[in-house]
Amino acid sequence: MARFDTQVIEGPGNGYRQDFAASGEKPGDCDVVIAGGGIAGLATAIAIMEMSPFTKVSVLEAAYIGYGASGRSGGLLSPLPVPGWLMSAPHNGDHGWGIGHLRSLVEDAAGWIKGMIPEAEIQEDTMTLAQAGREAISIGCHTVDPLGLAQGLARHARALGVKIYEGTKVNRIEDCANGAYLLLADGHSVCAETVVVATNSYTETIMIPQARGAFSRFATGLPGIVRLLQPSGSKPGSIVMNAGYGVDGVALALAMAARVAAMALQRPCVEPDDERLHAIMQETRAPLGDMARRAGLFCWAWASGAFKPGLTAHSPGSMTARPSMAAIG
Repeated sequence: MARFDTQVIEGPGNGYRQDFAASGEKPGDCDVVIAGGGIAGLATAIAIMEMSPFTKVSVLEAAYIGYGASGRSGGLLSPLPVPGWLMSAPHNGDHGWGIGHLRSLVEDAAGWIKGMIPEAEIQEDTMTLAQAGREAISIGCHTVDPLGLAQGLARHARALGVKIYEGTKVNRIEDCANGAYLLLADGHSVCAETVVVATNSYTETIMIPQARGAFSRFATGLPGIVRLLQPSGSKPGSIVMNAGYGVDGVALALAMAARVAAMALQRPCVEPDDERLHAIMQETRAPLGDMARRAGLFCWAWASGAFKPGLTAHSPGSMTARPSMAAIG
């Protein structure tokens, strides 16, 4: 399958476009394959190389770096990437702790981007949370050029020794006796000790027999980070899932990269708090009945004209208004 070297070019009136130059190189067997060349996959690749510099890592991207949501998001590096915890923190100490730890991780990521990824054009900004009848709260945050961030992560990953193959679609992943077997769209196959699936909303385009029934999707905006069991169901297998990022996926993907890398390498996290954070995320469940009730009230308020914006996020040149759940609940 052809490998593409991409160049980001500013297109008149259309933001960015991609020019491709095919090289024809095909991926070979390696230690870790990462399916997906977005922010989650690239950040994981970098974290693996930082933990284990001699690991052979390949990133397989179906289109081009930053093709999916990674290159098209709003670019907010949110200091509150799990906003749902704000509602539960008053009666859940783990969620209160998680808010603080995540904010610290995101701040560390922002500092790293400033020094290492100039393509991201990171800027400091302010996010204001306001609710009717209450004093607004302003929180420092950062914004990035999402496509520039993805391209910069790819450049840095290559410098660390990661091989990146664009235009390389994975059709099927199987857990075999000696590791993972990947069948590509052109019939070429790749074997690896571990494969990390970081394809987010495109995950369903890949046949992964072991993943059937492994996830229950909850409306939490939290990723599913888990090592699937072998086909026998007795031992951890060779497939690590790292998908399901929601609207604040940029911040979460960067914050959780070290945890995913440790899981891929089958070793403990460098920071034990990262293990605790992951465990709290895995235990978080959205109160679906309550959310459905609130959604119904929101629709009624909108239709009747009683809707009043409650939560706003301010950034230069734009404003997004969201309903206050307290106001309509």
